[in-house]
Amino acid sequence: MNSAGAGNFIDKKAIQPLLNWFFPRICLICNQPIPESKNYVCESCWSAISPAVNSHLKSLWLKRAAGADVYFSGYHSCFLFNDSVQKIIHSLKYEKIKNIVGEIAKKAVPPMLENSEITSSDYIIPVPLHKKKLKERGFNQSAVFTREVSKYLHIPCKENCLLRKRYTQTQTKLDAEERRINVSNAFDVKNGEEISNCKILLVDDLITTGSTINECAKVLLAAGARSVFALSIAHPA
Repeated sequence: MNSAGAGNFIDKKAIQPLLNWFFPRICLICNQPIPESKNYVCESCWSAISPAVNSHLKSLWLKRAAGADVYFSGYHSCFLFNDSVQKIIHSLKYEKIKNIVGEIAKKAVPPMLENSEITSSDYIIPVPLHKKKLKERGFNQSAVFTREVSKYLHIPCKENCLLRKRYTQTQTKLDAEERRINVSNAFDVKNGEEISNCKILLVDDLITTGSTINECAKVLLAAGARSVFALSIAHPA
C-alpha cells in the first residue's frame, strides 16, 4: 500500500466503539440504545413478544366466519401480532430494513424445527407481489423472509413459481369479505411440473383472514402440488 493509501486507511474495528458511542443503534420498539449490537430490537423487547399459540384453521375468519373451502392443510405463525410486531414488519415492509429478517429468523426458526409439516416440505415459496407493486416497493418482504428461513431450514426456495397475475389494492384497509374478493383469482403458477407431487411451504409476512394464502394454495394444488402448509411472521389473536 502506498503512503497515500496508508494515510487514508481506517481500521473500522478500532473505531467501531467510538461510532457506537456517538451513533448508537436505537431499538425499533422502545427507542432505547442497543449497545455494541447489530440488532434492531433489544432483547428486552423481544422477550415481551409472545409466540403465536393459536395457529389452527378453525381460528381463521376464512373457516370460522366465511365457511369457505380451505386449500392449505394448516399454518404456523411465529408471533402473536401486536404493536411491537407491527413495528418490526413495518420496518421491513416500508422502511426497507431488510437486514432485520436475520434477527426475526433467529427468534422464529427454532419452533419451526419441531413442526414436521414445515421440516418435511420439498420447497418453500413466498407469496408474490405483482410486478407493478414490486417495482414500486423495490423488493418483496415475504421473499426476503423466505430466503432467510430457507437457509436455516435447508429447504430449497422457488421464488418464480407462483405469480400474482392481477394487481390488487393493499389488504390493509379492507374488511374480511373485501379481502377475500380482492385476491380472488389473483394468482397463477408457472412451470407447474416443477412442484408436481411436492409438499409446499408457503410464506407470507402476515396471515389475517387467510384469504391470500388460500388463493395461492388453490392454484398450487391445481398445478399438481401434493399439499400446501402456510408460514407467516405473525397473525392476530
